[in-house]
Amino acid sequence: MRVGHCQAPKLDESQPEKSADMAQLVERTLGKGEVPSSTLGISTIKYEALQVTAGLFVYAIISVCWYNHPMIYALSLWKESMLRFVLLIICSVIVGCSSQSTQQQTSNSNDLISPNTALYLRGDMTNWEARTEYQFQQRASHLYTVKADLPDAGKTYHFKFADAQWLPAFNYGAAIDDAVLTLNSPAPIRAYSCLDELTFVPEQAGKYEFVLDLRGRKPIAFVQLAQ
Repeated sequence: MRVGHCQAPKLDESQPEKSADMAQLVERTLGKGEVPSSTLGISTIKYEALQVTAGLFVYAIISVCWYNHPMIYALSLWKESMLRFVLLIICSVIVGCSSQSTQQQTSNSNDLISPNTALYLRGDMTNWEARTEYQFQQRASHLYTVKADLPDAGKTYHFKFADAQWLPAFNYGAAIDDAVLTLNSPAPIRAYSCLDELTFVPEQAGKYEFVLDLRGRKPIAFVQLAQ
């Protein structure tokens, strides 16, 4: 037994190695010009947020410069001009087709009806049938007439001028919605009329003459007392 003897504590042999490792780490860090974020007091999250903000700022600058560039502005003007040109072409085609259709209807309306084509007065007075006694007779070039008995004074008679098959080219009706004919007063009519009927209200019962006049630029019709 040894009394009063103190044993010297053992030194940690790994401490020199740890010091050497720390020195190498500092040397490598300073040599590369890199400083740990913990040393600068900047966290990794804040650093990434700073990078995102800087990227958005650069993107905004590039976008403004791009859209204000003369070439981009010229391209946008070219696209706008092409769009207006296409719309103009479409409108021109629509107007042209409409004018052609109107001219065709006017031309067909004023063409001389061939002898093989029979027109009839068809309406309430004929039960809307194509009857031989109500067939139009040609009195002059482009002028046709037919006579009909109207036995009920004050009654509104609905009628049209048409052939036996209701062909559109020979289906004459009101140029406006349900036009009312008055005695000896011409009114415009038109062919290709499917639903627009003519009407006449006789003041007295008797025989009346219905006249279809195709001599002008637009066809007209009127009613007069039969002679």
